[in-house]
Amino acid sequence: MEDLYIWAILIPIAIVFVLILAVAIKIAITYTRRTKLANNESEVDVELQEKLITAFGGRENIISVYHEMSRLTVKVNDLTKANLEELKSLGATGILVMGNDIKCGFGDQAEKIYKLIKI
Repeated sequence: MEDLYIWAILIPIAIVFVLILAVAIKIAITYTRRTKLANNESEVDVELQEKLITAFGGRENIISVYHEMSRLTVKVNDLTKANLEELKSLGATGILVMGNDIKCGFGDQAEKIYKLIKI
């Protein structure tokens, strides 16, 4: 009879322990994934930032940067320093040049790209 009483206590305690352990493991895995993703994004962002700035002719060539919805407008000093083909390879879906303004469509990436190259 006493053995039955011990099992009646041990089984619920074991179940609670396993549930707590499962939740702790889930939290640890989620935290690790988010940390890895954040680190990977920051590495990619620096590389993308350098490529974008180079494609617009360098930091000294960029006067101002604006974004509206899915489009990015960059005013440059010298249009000949900008590499429009490189911008297309970096994801620009359409490029319009008006004077010293370069307008590029980047879709849902426009805000992210704006944050990367704004002065």
